[in-house]
Amino acid sequence: MVWQTYAKVKANKGGAGIDDMDWAYLEKHQYNLIYKLWNRLTSDSYFPQLVKQASSNSISYGFAIDLDIKGFFDNIDHELMMKAVKHYCPDKWVLMYVERWLKAGVLRKDGTIAQTLKGTPQGSLCDTMHKEG
Repeated sequence: MVWQTYAKVKANKGGAGIDDMDWAYLEKHQYNLIYKLWNRLTSDSYFPQLVKQASSNSISYGFAIDLDIKGFFDNIDHELMMKAVKHYCPDKWVLMYVERWLKAGVLRKDGTIAQTLKGTPQGSLCDTMHKEG
């Protein structure tokens, strides 16, 4: 799943995260970095970083299509989300990481950090996998 997600983000020309790692660096060190990520995921020691607040897509195009009905992704109740995920996937490790991603926080454009008490941090790896699934 780690390699598949990496390939999807690369194909979509995803931007750097909070660590500002560019594609050139990642390509050069991909095996070590992806192995390290996989190792942390499988040992339950991975904690996601904050997610950047991203508006770059709206700058690249002269139009926007908004299907986010009444701020759906901004208002998802974490407890209800976890119940739904548990219903479809009882794997404890999946539940653990979904909850960690939901609560990872957001780095705002002004440099302040916001906790995510509700909603999903859009633009994260979790969001990328969510849109594909």
